[in-house]
Amino acid sequence: MSYLSESEKTILLTDLMDLAKSDGIVQFSEMTYLVWVAQKLGVHQADLKKLMDKKVSAFDRISPDQRLTQFHRLLSMMFVDTDIAPAELEKCRELAYKMGLDPSKVDTLLSEIEKNPTVRIDLENLKAKFEGR
Repeated sequence: MSYLSESEKTILLTDLMDLAKSDGIVQFSEMTYLVWVAQKLGVHQADLKKLMDKKVSAFDRISPDQRLTQFHRLLSMMFVDTDIAPAELEKCRELAYKMGLDPSKVDTLLSEIEKNPTVRIDLENLKAKFEGR
């Protein structure tokens, strides 16, 4: 993903970290996922550690497609520790709204997940739901 700027990479990772922290505990599986995403983005672990305490987000510079990809990463982060806490759902909702995603579609999807925490959606189906395909 070298086509992303450093600030876009920072935004994506910071929001994933916020979600991981939202239930009060960053599980090993969540941290593993963060490290994996950072590696995919070409971000070194030392830089990832620096981001852990940083607050950055500015989705106005990220394309709609990248926003949906980020929302999918947030959803994946909720599932990695096999326990979806209400605080995680609310943080995910908050971040999706901040990204400018359609609130009714976000609410519908998160309600489905809340009712059935085993429901997972792949990226293409997520894009189809949000892009009206």
